[in-house]
Amino acid sequence: MTKLNMFLTELYKPLLVDQNLQEGNYIKLEKYTTEGLKVQEYHKNINDLINSAKNNSLYYNTFYSLATNNGMSKSNKDSIYKTCLAWDFDKKDYDSLTIKDILHKFREIGLYYNAIVDSGHGYHVYKFIEPTKDIELANKVSKHIAKLVGADENFTGQVLRVPTTHNIKDPKKIKLVNIVFLDTEIKRKNIETLAKKYIMACNENKNITYEMNKGQGPKCIETILTTGSQKGHRNDDLKKIVISLRNANKTIAQIKALAKEWNELNVPSMSLKELEYQVNYMYDNLKSIELNCKDCKYSKECYATVFSQFEHEHEEVIPYSENMCKKSKRNKKGVSKMNGNQLLVIGILKTHFDGLTQEQLLDKLHYTNEKYKIENVAMSKPTLVKTLKALEENKYISYEVINRRRVYTLIKERVKEESKFLINYGVIRECVKGFITPSELELYCFMRYLHNEQHRLGLAKHKGNLFQITQEELAVKMGIQRERVTVMINNLLEEEIISIWHRGKIENSPCWYNVYRLNY
Repeated sequence: MTKLNMFLTELYKPLLVDQNLQEGNYIKLEKYTTEGLKVQEYHKNINDLINSAKNNSLYYNTFYSLATNNGMSKSNKDSIYKTCLAWDFDKKDYDSLTIKDILHKFREIGLYYNAIVDSGHGYHVYKFIEPTKDIELANKVSKHIAKLVGADENFTGQVLRVPTTHNIKDPKKIKLVNIVFLDTEIKRKNIETLAKKYIMACNENKNITYEMNKGQGPKCIETILTTGSQKGHRNDDLKKIVISLRNANKTIAQIKALAKEWNELNVPSMSLKELEYQVNYMYDNLKSIELNCKDCKYSKECYATVFSQFEHEHEEVIPYSENMCKKSKRNKKGVSKMNGNQLLVIGILKTHFDGLTQEQLLDKLHYTNEKYKIENVAMSKPTLVKTLKALEENKYISYEVINRRRVYTLIKERVKEESKFLINYGVIRECVKGFITPSELELYCFMRYLHNEQHRLGLAKHKGNLFQITQEELAVKMGIQRERVTVMINNLLEEEIISIWHRGKIENSPCWYNVYRLNY
C-alpha cells in the first residue's frame, strides 16, 4: 500500500468497502494547468483516484474534494458526507512557520490533528471526524478553529491538493505535495462535539473572555461560563457563577454582564427578566455554594483545591541548591555563576553519576521526534565547551581523561540540607526539546530558589508550591528588564511549567501581584 493509498484510506475509511465508496458517493478530482481547469473527474474507487491523480502530475496542479458528492454536480451544495476538517497555513503569512509551531497552536486549544501535508508553499492540517451530512456545520466548525489557531479563515475546506502529487504554481520551482505526518491510531470526533467546544469558544463574549484571560476563577466556573448550561442545570450553575464572582469582589453590574453572556450560550436560554431576578436574589441572599471539589475532574489544576507539596510520584527528580540557582555576582575571574546553560548541563549530569563525555552531553542536548518531525539542538558545541569551562572554574564539575576523552562528573556540593530542593527532571526535558529556553529554565530555577528561601526563613505567604511575587520584583532581583521577564513568564505559563493560582492588586498601588503554582 502506497503512502497516498494509506492516507486516503484513513481519510474516507468509514465510507469504504474494499476501496470503494458507499453507493452514491464519489470523490471529485480536478486538474489544472497554469492556464486553468483541464480535467474534472469523479471517482468511486480509491485506487482509480490515485492512478488518475498521479498520471502526469508534474504537469498539473491536482486537487480533490474532501466531501463526497453524487458524481454529477459541480456545486459544493450537493456534497453528501464529510469525514474530515482541514486547515490551510500559508507560509507567506508568517515570518517563519514550522511543524513545531503548528503543534503548539493545536495543543493550545486542546485539539489533536491526524495528518499534516506540506503543500509546497504551506501546510494542510487534517482532523478526521465521524461521517457527517451536516456540511454547513462542519465548515462552520472548521472556520472557527481556523480563527483559534491562526490558519487561513477564508479557506472553506472543500478542495485541497492531492498529497504526493506536485505543486506547479511556479513552473520554475515545482514542489512535491508531501505527507509529513499521518496518525496510525485515529480516534474520530463527532462534529456536534467539536461544534459545542469550538464554536462557543469563538463567541464574542467580551466580558467572559476578559475574565477567563485573568485566570482567577475556579476551573469549573470557567467551563460553565464558556460552554453554557443545559436545561435542568441552569439554576445550580447560575448560583455557582453569582456567588464565586461575588466572593471575588465583583459588583452586581459586572456579574449581570457575565451572566447575560453565559445565558446566550444556554440551551434553552432563560428570559432576561428571569435572569435579572435570579441574579439579584442569589447575590443578596445566598451565603455560600457547594462546588463539590472532591469529585471534580479539574481538581488537580484548580486554584480552589488544596496546594501541592511538590509530590513527584513516579517522576524522576533532581536536587538543586539555593547557591546554584540564585543570581550571584561575578567572581574574581569574571565568570557569572549558573546561567541557564549551566543549570541545564548540571541537570543532565545529576542523572548520570558516572559522568558524561562532551559527545555524550551533546547527544543528550539533541532532541528528535520522528512522529511530529521535530528536531531541536538545545546547545551548540562551542556553547557547551564554554559552559563546561565555566562550571569547572567555579568548581561545580571536574573531569578525568578516559580513553583520551574527558569524562565530566559533578563535584559534591557542601550545602545545608534545608538549602536543597527537588526539581522534576521534566523541566530539563522541556528545555532540551526547545519548548522553553535555557534563560526560562534559569528563571524557573530562580523562582524555586526564592520560594525555598522564603520557606526556610519563615517568610512565605503561602503553603506548598504556591509562590507570590510581582514581575517587577523578579526583574530587579535577576537584574534584567521587566519586559524580558514578562516574555519568559508567558512562555513558562504556556508550557505549564508554572500556572497562575491567583492574581491580586497591591494595596495603595497600581501594581498587581501573581500567586504562581510552581508545577515542576
